[in-house]
Amino acid sequence: MTKNLLVHLKDIERSVENSNHLMLTLDLDELWNSHPRHDFSHKKINYNIRRLAHNPFVTTVIISAGSSDNLYKEFGLKELVYAGNYGLDILYHGPKAMKHEVSGNRRMMHDFYQEIKNLVSSFPQLQIVDNKYSVQISLKEHEGEFPECFMLSIRKVLGKYPNLYMHHSCSVLDFKPIGFFQRGSVHARIQKLLGKSNVFGLYIGNHRMSHAKAAIHGGIKAVSIGKNKQLFSDYHLDDLDELQIFLTWLNEVDCIKYFVPAQADFQLI
Repeated sequence: MTKNLLVHLKDIERSVENSNHLMLTLDLDELWNSHPRHDFSHKKINYNIRRLAHNPFVTTVIISAGSSDNLYKEFGLKELVYAGNYGLDILYHGPKAMKHEVSGNRRMMHDFYQEIKNLVSSFPQLQIVDNKYSVQISLKEHEGEFPECFMLSIRKVLGKYPNLYMHHSCSVLDFKPIGFFQRGSVHARIQKLLGKSNVFGLYIGNHRMSHAKAAIHGGIKAVSIGKNKQLFSDYHLDDLDELQIFLTWLNEVDCIKYFVPAQADFQLI
């Protein structure tokens, strides 16, 4: 059984103190899609993300099914690392600026999008987004269910694309190539791209932790969000309120505010 993160904050404090850098990866698509943008916890979380972004000893990664360009438009901070399309599209404007893309399967995703966009338009409760490397269909009101006739049609179309995978959550359908990078591996890839060493990684998300955990390297700790405790997570948080409490603590705790690297020869990039 996983432990509630708020009860074990000392674990996080010790891990940060024994490292040279904290890499915080936030994978919150499904939660944010199910909560209004004006929700208090949502605003507080964004506020704390912005505070963490300005700490030179913290790398904050926002991972999403959407594109990195759209993520950058939403947050507008060069200090954040934007991992769009679950890591196929990474954007960073910081000291070691980068635009890293994996272009394989783009043609297939374009053809798939063209084939289903008219189908989606026949259902007014649905909306479709072409994320360049993936396609996302969601319920506009984030409630209800996808129509059965629509799901039957989608599965018929998917039969033509054996290299496409569909992930079905409560209010979102994500379509991506089977060879897509696992979400958990994004942390390791960004750490390598930025040249970070002796990093403590904390991966917070509400996806199936088994997928992330299978791809995690370097001792990263996984935190799931939601009432249903996930077997493969190290810790859990019950909801967005608990997440905003944790991020507030993270901004204020001495090991972050007055970060002293574990090795004296550590240098910022």
